[in-house]
Amino acid sequence: MERFQSAESVLKKSNFFRQSDFSPDKHHPKPIALFPNK
Repeated sequence: MERFQSAESVLKKSNFFRQSDFSPDKHHPKPIALFPNK
């Protein structure tokens, strides 16, 4: 679980998903599905 949370923080900091075209909705980005814990 901790690894997933850490990965989420890293992804958010890198803004990799936000810059991706597959996540046009900033309020509900696709990556959130990968982290159902949050």
